[in-house]
Amino acid sequence: MAMRKFPTVVLLILAAQFTAAQSIPTDVAAKAFEVARQIDTEDGGRLWGMSVCGPMILADSQTHDVVANQPDKEGKLKQNGNVWVGKLPNEFTPANFATEWAGVRWTMLMWPIPSEPRDRRRLIAHECFHRIQPELKLPAVDATNGHLDTAIGRLWLQLEWRALERALMEQGTARREAITDALTYRSIRQKLFDSAKDRENTLMMNEGLAEYTGYRLAYANEVDLRAAAVAALHDGPLKSTFARSFAYVSGPAYGILLDATGKPWRKKLSPNSDLGVLLTTEMSWNLHYPVFLQMSKLSEAASLKSTKKYGIDDLIASETDRDVKRQAQIADLKKRFIDGPVLVLPPMSKFSYGFNPNNVISLDDNTIIYPWVRVTDDWGVLEANGGMLVRENGRIKKVVVPASKDTNGSSLKGEDWKLDLAPGWKVVAGERSGDETLKKE
Repeated sequence: MAMRKFPTVVLLILAAQFTAAQSIPTDVAAKAFEVARQIDTEDGGRLWGMSVCGPMILADSQTHDVVANQPDKEGKLKQNGNVWVGKLPNEFTPANFATEWAGVRWTMLMWPIPSEPRDRRRLIAHECFHRIQPELKLPAVDATNGHLDTAIGRLWLQLEWRALERALMEQGTARREAITDALTYRSIRQKLFDSAKDRENTLMMNEGLAEYTGYRLAYANEVDLRAAAVAALHDGPLKSTFARSFAYVSGPAYGILLDATGKPWRKKLSPNSDLGVLLTTEMSWNLHYPVFLQMSKLSEAASLKSTKKYGIDDLIASETDRDVKRQAQIADLKKRFIDGPVLVLPPMSKFSYGFNPNNVISLDDNTIIYPWVRVTDDWGVLEANGGMLVRENGRIKKVVVPASKDTNGSSLKGEDWKLDLAPGWKVVAGERSGDETLKKE
């Protein structure tokens, strides 16, 4: 049988189609999608009253290659066996989140995903929850809790975590006492900082519920589930910052304790829900918090007798030492990102950004340093190993990086950052002497 010869251009097109997702092995991707299907089958809609996993896409942050478990609606993906492959546009930042792209709302996971089976299931279920949040009428709203990186904020949070550990390991009266302690420490902390309660609840209703979903659907039995949540609480203090990562630690613990009440608490959730208040309600008992106002010194925490059994003295010593180092770090960051000179990038109509939630540094509740951040907007793409985002009334007002001496051309580099300008944009003088900003020509 004679072999049919294809024109060279046809062969190149075929090769491009089948190597588009070369950085993500399609067979490995297909196995990840099968895990999602297993999660959905095992859950059967019991957790949230609907299918949790649906359209899913794996994305390589370096190459922007993607592999999906279904076709898109705009023909941007090409079928390759039982998966679909393609490439994200450069202005799109791959990240673990839910996103709209090519006419489909996807669960997006950054490649590579965890190889350990339970970690993989937990991540998949966590991010799948974000996709269904609009249907649950629990919209994803972000919040940064800078007060949790202060010495006093960290202290009371860690006491809460230690009490939650004990609550998960105990039963009966001992569990009840530990829950009382945890909620007491939580209440004290939230009274010390303006708007702390609302900001903490906002993140708990977003990332806290997502991580609870991840844990609940990752573990086959209650013993393993509680053990995993206890391990997370124990390891929580190892995180370099709590400002945005705390909900990943607290969320599973509160969700599991709520499940233990046997009450249908998930059906009662609204964007304004408070899992701590809900826990006291579902347990059908009233908790009377001690009122502590304006506690200014760490040592005053020791005045609450119950803290002794959770190691308050050692915590005070370690947090005092840590805060000295933190203040020096903040002073250095203020010199670089506030005192200037700086480049200020204004948010425009296509503003989007990706970052690592586990290492953000809070200068205050509205001013956050991201050790790595990628920002895309009308003016182009910024990738920085150190960028500051400033919020005002909950919305990002500006992005700041140290100024660059090179202000010509479309590809600019500064101290640990690179900016690829879109056509028609240029760097111009900023409001202060030495500062820079962007302007469209």
